[in-house]
Amino acid sequence: MSGPATPLVATPPDAPLETDLVGLVIHVGRSWRLWLVTAVCGLVLGLGVVWLVPARFDGEALVLVRTKSEPLSGMASSMLPVANLPTSLLGGGLKDELETELAIMHSRAVAAVVVDSLRLQARMMSPARTPPGAFIDSLRLTGRFKPFSATLVPGRNQLPAGVVFVRATAPTGLHVKFYDREESIDLFLDRLGVRKAGGEVVRISFQARDSVTAADAPNLLLATYLARRKTVDRGLNQRRFEFMASASDSVGRELRAAAGTRRDIQVAGDLPAVEPAARALLEQSVDLESKLAVQRAEEAALDSALLAEGGDVRRLAASPSFVRSPAVNDLVTELSTLQTRRQALLATAPATAPSVRALDAARDSLVAQLVPMAQTYRKALAAQRRVLEQELASTQNRLRRLPSVGEAMFLAEAKVGRLTVLDNGMGLQVLQARLAALTEGGDVRVIDVAVAPRKVAFPRPTLTVALTTLLGLLFGLGLTLVRPPKASAAV
Repeated sequence: MSGPATPLVATPPDAPLETDLVGLVIHVGRSWRLWLVTAVCGLVLGLGVVWLVPARFDGEALVLVRTKSEPLSGMASSMLPVANLPTSLLGGGLKDELETELAIMHSRAVAAVVVDSLRLQARMMSPARTPPGAFIDSLRLTGRFKPFSATLVPGRNQLPAGVVFVRATAPTGLHVKFYDREESIDLFLDRLGVRKAGGEVVRISFQARDSVTAADAPNLLLATYLARRKTVDRGLNQRRFEFMASASDSVGRELRAAAGTRRDIQVAGDLPAVEPAARALLEQSVDLESKLAVQRAEEAALDSALLAEGGDVRRLAASPSFVRSPAVNDLVTELSTLQTRRQALLATAPATAPSVRALDAARDSLVAQLVPMAQTYRKALAAQRRVLEQELASTQNRLRRLPSVGEAMFLAEAKVGRLTVLDNGMGLQVLQARLAALTEGGDVRVIDVAVAPRKVAFPRPTLTVALTTLLGLLFGLGLTLVRPPKASAAV
């Protein structure tokens, strides 16, 4: 017969720790079915995630946003008290400017351009992992509407929300899900990440359902941001530069017009400059009047010699210019000689004597030659006098017009001088405004462009299945530890 049953004996509190560990290991080993089931459940869950969750591709781009081109230490010489402040206080403005740039990159205005350009209102369901722009040429979906799916064919597709044009090379039976524009922008911003990577470097990331869109979205976002930054988002210095450049061009045009007016006044008045021209005209007028007086005196002398009654032709010698000619001077000398011989001959012979008559004939011959020459010379003197009178009248007319022309020249030269000074000053201000505009918004340069990823970011099959299996195994092990061990009977 068997003896009486031995009651269960509990382990005393002072039992060694090794006994508890051994019991725990035995308890876990006996529960292998539980953690095996949880591990298999984790494996199945991982396979389900890999199979059911859509693939996600990540694209990243880096951009340098330098808000200030010059460090703050460059102002220390003119801001000594400020230079002693902590750098954290001085850098507050730079941080705010960088946050402003980040907010602009993450704005709906920039995102809308990317959504419209990449046709992100459409999501390709079949074939999957395909960018919408690969098959959809353009779409016009207006208004707000609930997301809906449709099957498209090449060409024009009329949908309740609008019209979609599919490329002719697209396969038949495209299954696409459509969103309205505002919801597409919201979805785009949810998958867009704009954050500071370090220093003045900004990282732009985007999660897409295909590798092409994952790279195109950050790159197009940067291009749109840079374009808006150069055109729409201009600062005060940029607008000041544009105003100063326009004003400088206007001053330049006025300066050229004033210089042309001064040139026209000089050409019309034949005055290179007022003071030298006035002095030259006065000297020319005095010289012409002197020459004209001499001409008139010579004409009067010739008229007196030619028109005097019973005049002696030898009086033609009174005209200095006339007798200055060697031929005339010889004739007058010979005539005087003949007259002297005749007077001497008359003292011994009558006037009818052949010798006296011969001298009279010779004298008359010389007079006949001298008088026409004197008359011709007198006509020449008259012509010269008229020319001198015309020149003197022209000079005096220019002298009379000199005050008005001088006034116009003075005004033109004053305007040219004023505009020249203004143009020089405007040129310096334009240069300063240009430099201020270049340094106002800092410098933004793309460091790394986004490239199409070759691997799926999530879910990765091997890693996902391994993690879910491990989690299931750990969950089963945790349940085993939580469950109390079964009591064992001593025989």
